[in-house]
Amino acid sequence: MAINDMKLVAQRTTGFLLAATVHACIIGILTVAVIATFAPPTPQPIPEPLKIEIGEQELSPPEMSPEEPVPEAFTPPGADVETPMEDEIPANPNSEAMLQDIDEPPPEDITKSAPRGLAGDPDRSNPDLDERKRFIEGPKEDGIPKLYGIPIEGNTVFLLDMSGSMGEKHGSSTRLGTVLVETIQAIRTLGESDTFDVVAFSGSYADGTKAWQGTMVPASGTSRDSAIRWLYTLVPAGGTPTHSALQWASLKYGPAVDNLVLITDGVPDYGTEGAILADIRAWMGRFVDASLVCISVGSDGLPFVKRLVDRVDGTYVEVK
Repeated sequence: MAINDMKLVAQRTTGFLLAATVHACIIGILTVAVIATFAPPTPQPIPEPLKIEIGEQELSPPEMSPEEPVPEAFTPPGADVETPMEDEIPANPNSEAMLQDIDEPPPEDITKSAPRGLAGDPDRSNPDLDERKRFIEGPKEDGIPKLYGIPIEGNTVFLLDMSGSMGEKHGSSTRLGTVLVETIQAIRTLGESDTFDVVAFSGSYADGTKAWQGTMVPASGTSRDSAIRWLYTLVPAGGTPTHSALQWASLKYGPAVDNLVLITDGVPDYGTEGAILADIRAWMGRFVDASLVCISVGSDGLPFVKRLVDRVDGTYVEVK
């Protein structure tokens, strides 16, 4: 019996020791956790900065962001409409009727418009209707041919805008019809000692220009009639290559020109205005002593026309 009792006591003692050990371990773990939670962190030493010997290096600019794409050129409304080429443009159906009417005086609303841009001229109105009738019938008493009251004696090149916008309505006619009345009468008043040529310019022509003769022609009765009939075969279409027309005229006619007359609604093809203003002095310099005369129909392109004539001390007329 004593041995059994001793074994029982030993077993119980071992159990108590094991339980006490486990209990002590749990208490120790919890104590460490509490201390770790509330104890301040141990400061860490600050490392020394890393030093790298790079020697001599060739500097290069930092990498730049890619360039933004250049925006496409602005396309004016209607420019995407395909324009007919020269051989596809139909003859003007009103040519014969218009030729029959060229002896008639222009409508009163046209003759009394068009103040002229002559510096220092206090009276910028056109002559009254009776005076205009005498002008239509032939040269005035001084014998000097004129266009909107501006003298054009000598050797004259008429550059006529034949772009699509010239077919737009203007008063009781179109822009083109309005200036044709004056242009035709100016041609008819040229003297036989004068020479002239007429050049139409339009984006519908292969090279931007289409000349009646391409050379200076004496202003005989036959040549004047021929030029007038040619004018009435033209039909407005396409863009406004004013730059090409002025450059072509300066290269084609050389020093013989006395008057370079630009008849237009004033708005050149998009993006060419700056080039025209930059080149006009060189172009006019190819002539010996030529004057630039600009006839601007309406006010759309009037700011451009004013800047253009200002570059070369020219003259402009605004046809209202």
